[in-house]
Amino acid sequence: MLPAQFYRILSATLQGRNMGKDHAEPGRSKAGTSPLGPICTGVSYFVTAHLALLLTHRTSGIATLWAPSGILFAALILAPRRAWPAYLLAGCAASFGANMLGGNAWPVSTGFTIANMAESLLAAGLVGAGARRGLSFMDPREVGRFCVVGIVATALSASLATFACGAPSLDFWRSWFSTDLLGLFIVGPVILTTHAAWPRGGRLWRRASLPAMLDIAAVVAVTIPTFAFARYSLLFLPLAASFIVTLRRGPLGASASVTIIAVAGCLFTAFGYGPLARLEENDAAVTLYFQFYLLVVVASGLPVGALVTARGRLVDRLAETNRLLMIAETSSGVGHWRHDVKSGMVFASPTTLRIHGIEGRSSFPVRETRDAYHPDDRVLVDAAITAAIAGETEGFEYEARIVCPRGERYVRSRGTIDRAPDGSLIGVVGTLQDISEQRATELVLLMARAAAEEAAKQAITAAETDPLTGIANRRKVLATIAQQIDIARSGPVDLSCAMIDIDHFKTINDRFGHVIGDRVLQALVATARSALRAGDLIGRLGGEEFVVVLPDAAEDQAVLIGERIRAAIETARIDGLPMVTVSIGVATYAPDLSVTDLLAKADTALYAAKRAGRNAIRLAA
Repeated sequence: MLPAQFYRILSATLQGRNMGKDHAEPGRSKAGTSPLGPICTGVSYFVTAHLALLLTHRTSGIATLWAPSGILFAALILAPRRAWPAYLLAGCAASFGANMLGGNAWPVSTGFTIANMAESLLAAGLVGAGARRGLSFMDPREVGRFCVVGIVATALSASLATFACGAPSLDFWRSWFSTDLLGLFIVGPVILTTHAAWPRGGRLWRRASLPAMLDIAAVVAVTIPTFAFARYSLLFLPLAASFIVTLRRGPLGASASVTIIAVAGCLFTAFGYGPLARLEENDAAVTLYFQFYLLVVVASGLPVGALVTARGRLVDRLAETNRLLMIAETSSGVGHWRHDVKSGMVFASPTTLRIHGIEGRSSFPVRETRDAYHPDDRVLVDAAITAAIAGETEGFEYEARIVCPRGERYVRSRGTIDRAPDGSLIGVVGTLQDISEQRATELVLLMARAAAEEAAKQAITAAETDPLTGIANRRKVLATIAQQIDIARSGPVDLSCAMIDIDHFKTINDRFGHVIGDRVLQALVATARSALRAGDLIGRLGGEEFVVVLPDAAEDQAVLIGERIRAAIETARIDGLPMVTVSIGVATYAPDLSVTDLLAKADTALYAAKRAGRNAIRLAA
């Protein structure tokens, strides 16, 4: 049978499932009904037990390792719990038969069988109780748990066997303990790690890489000469080869190396070859020495293999995290950088380097980074980072310009200060984002906003301004009077209005035309403005009628201002324009007067001035 086919059958039967079906979860299989698993486990147990007992006849009855304990333990770990009774029954039959065939009496064989079953059952039960997904030799914590559980289970087994042997002794207990412990530590991991590494479909042999096969071959090439020749003791060479393969291949390499060393050492030593067979000691001492040697190989191989796997997973996780970070940076346009104070270098991500226009480097001196900023912005950048280092701010943030081969670019940087536990400065860590397009958009928006505000201002001005004279129109005048009335109502503040009308203006239009009439209106407004105070407002009600709003002006002051306006217009001389006079009516606000009431009083005073002969001013009663 081909090796791949054999292992496929063995792996399937050890799990108690039909070949070709998937696992329910890693390290555990679905409950199966096939009796092939327990049968194959029992046969394997019997064969390896019988071989071990045969070898004991060549070493004064002392076995180096008890492989059946590892076989049954692995079978129980891989099988569903409901199938454990069938596996234990097969193990009982195999153990009892091998012991009887080995020459032990039936009471001793029964006691040894109970000890063997108790060991595997206790070890599998304790391991299974603490494992969520089965036992994995790729996790350092699970390797440590397995070692503790193995020692406890083997100690129980050795104690039971010592009482059953008929002649209890400490040497017997030590021999059983070391022999079963090595079988559990070597054979169990070999089966479990090979099963974990086995791809679905049973194509491990086809998929095994040539370098991995060469590594195993190298261990074989070193181990066989070491145990075949006795002239020189080279026992350190297999240990070194095992360590190297473990570093390269992880738990599977460690299990394979330990198996090769154990098998070669047991066979050559049992048949009188190698450095161990030439030791001037009894067989018990030689076996103890070799067991200690194998224990060292196992103790150095399994944990290191688990650590190698953990390191590989960590490297893969970091690589994946870095890949996702690069994708996120590329899609968001945000890079990261780190300034290491000790080296004085800045280490940057590809996105940060691309923003700076730097190629072919992943780091550069911090001075070069500072010089990349626009001279006008360097002080801002220095101040932000210095304040964060001094602890004045929680981190830093700034927007500045950098000068790169693509020209000036606006960037935004945010970051924090990296400190050691003792508070000393380690470096500065930050992000960098190119916001040139954002700044350009903001500039366009600001310009659009300014234009809109200017247009709104012009629209408001146009809506409140008389287009001919440039002063307030009727709407603006009425709104101003209403506002001033509200102020006067809320406090002891005076308010007056002056109504102005041009005398005989219709005659001017009829005699000189409307163009000259318009110029007369413009000239009159300019003259009247020169006679007003800073807070006064003159507006056009319509035609040749104007209103002057006089905040904080009592009757006498309002009359004085009105007379100043009348006199200025009477004496004004403008080339090309006829001289005009105005009549003015003045009214002062009294409580409960409305805008209409106040203007009506001023209009009444205006008509009084006209009846008095025009070019006059009158105060409303």
